Amino acid sequence: MRSGSGSVALWVVLALGVGAGSASGGSGALVFSFDRVESWDQEASPFNSVLSDFATATAGFSATRVDWDLTLTTLGGSFASEARVLVRDAGMNRLAFIRPALGDDFSVSGARYAGSLDLTAIGQGFTLSTDGLFMEFFESFDDQPGAADAVWSGTIAFNLPGPGAAGLLVSCGLLGLRRRR
Repeated sequence: MRSGSGSVALWVVLALGVGAGSASGGSGALVFSFDRVESWDQEASPFNSVLSDFATATAGFSATRVDWDLTLTTLGGSFASEARVLVRDAGMNRLAFIRPALGDDFSVSGARYAGSLDLTAIGQGFTLSTDGLFMEFFESFDDQPGAADAVWSGTIAFNLPGPGAAGLLVSCGLLGLRRRR
C-alpha cells in the first residue's frame, strides 16, 4: 500500500431469512462495505484495488441482482464516468460490470450513486463458488499515471435468493486485497 492511499475496510455478511408473509424460502445478500478504496489505472493493472470474498457459506448461491450505494470522488481531472467496478471469479471470468456514473463526463467530489442491476434480466446471473469473488475498482482511462484517479466508499450487495431460516445471520468472512507493486 502506498503512503497516504487510505484505509480499506471490508466486511461480508450473509443474511438469510424468511420473507415477509412467506412460509418458505428466503433471501440473502452478500454485502461488501468499504471506505476510501482507490482506483488507479485501467482494468487488470496491479495498482488497482481488488476486494475479495472466499466465504464458503455463500458457495452454491446464485447472484441474481447487484445493488450499490456509493460515494465517489475523482482526482486530477478524472471523470466520474471513467470509474468502474469489474466483478470476476478466480478464473478471471467476468461476472458483472458496474458503471455507476455512466454519462457523468465531469469530475465529482463526494457524489452519491445508488442503483441496481437485475443480473438475470441481462443474462449475467452467476453462482458463487469457494474459489472466490473479486471486485476490481478501475478506470476506463488513466488520467493520472502513477496516482489514484478516484476514491470510492459505500456498499455493493449481491442478492442471493434461496432457502433460509428466519433470523439467521452468518458472518462469512472477509479479506481485503490491495494489489500494489
